[in-house]
Amino acid sequence: MRSGRACYSLVSELVVARASDAELAGLTAWQRQLELMPTAGDVDAYFWHNVGFRAAEASLSGNNELQRRLSGLGLQMHRFRHLSLSLPGRLRHSVADHERLIRALPGPRHRPGLCGHPGRWC
Repeated sequence: MRSGRACYSLVSELVVARASDAELAGLTAWQRQLELMPTAGDVDAYFWHNVGFRAAEASLSGNNELQRRLSGLGLQMHRFRHLSLSLPGRLRHSVADHERLIRALPGPRHRPGLCGHPGRWC
């Protein structure tokens, strides 16, 4: 699981550095759908939508090798992730994790170079 967390941490860094505002809005749209799912209690629907969110996020990283590695890890982790989501309260906890991720993504004024200082976060 540690290697998966490390890979997703790298994905997040790359998304922040490379994704356009429109692409970040796309991730936010995925998140809005995830927020609606726990009330229905459909673990399968939430699980597969979460897999889609992570695939979309990885694709925004622009790193094909990282995407391949995550795909390989995903095959191993999916079984355990689905089981953990079926535990009481885990869907809401997962939604909260995604909300924190989306809130941590910068807006346009916080991207390197957009404040007139190339290579510097503003």
